[in-house]
Amino acid sequence: MTEADLDQPQQSVPTMESITEPPVLVQASLSIGQALAEKRLSQKLTIEDVSARIKYSVRFIQALESDHWDDLPSGLALRGLIKSYTRLLGADAQPAEDALKDRIGVIRGGIANHTSTRSLATHETDRTQQSSVGWLALIGIVVVAAVAIAISQGIIPKALLPHWLGALVK
Repeated sequence: MTEADLDQPQQSVPTMESITEPPVLVQASLSIGQALAEKRLSQKLTIEDVSARIKYSVRFIQALESDHWDDLPSGLALRGLIKSYTRLLGADAQPAEDALKDRIGVIRGGIANHTSTRSLATHETDRTQQSSVGWLALIGIVVVAAVAIAISQGIIPKALLPHWLGALVK
């Protein structure tokens, strides 16, 4: 620290009582990307800093800040990028999500919608059972072949074999 830094008034650290809501990110005159870039620069963060912290590529962050929507993912990936970036900046993600609703799309439900028993009716259960029998038969053949090779190579002594099998091996 230099003497000039010490003369500067120190910013107070916000307390839980002073924080009521996260700061609003999108101002009426700025695009989403411009607002993000402005907020990032006000916190003296580089794009590389942001990339390292939120684990998205520099290319995506640059595309977001310059409003190049075609260079960005869509759906959940875009929503995750916006949430991570706004969380890092301490801003509210909802205005950005609302503005990009057509790019993000409607995200309903969770994993429960994908594992519902309602979708199981379309699957053929008989085919699955036949497939299991086929795999079991294949495993049995491989085991028998491995034992036969072990016997013929002398890995398993003939004294350990049952009499009926020992007579076949001679």
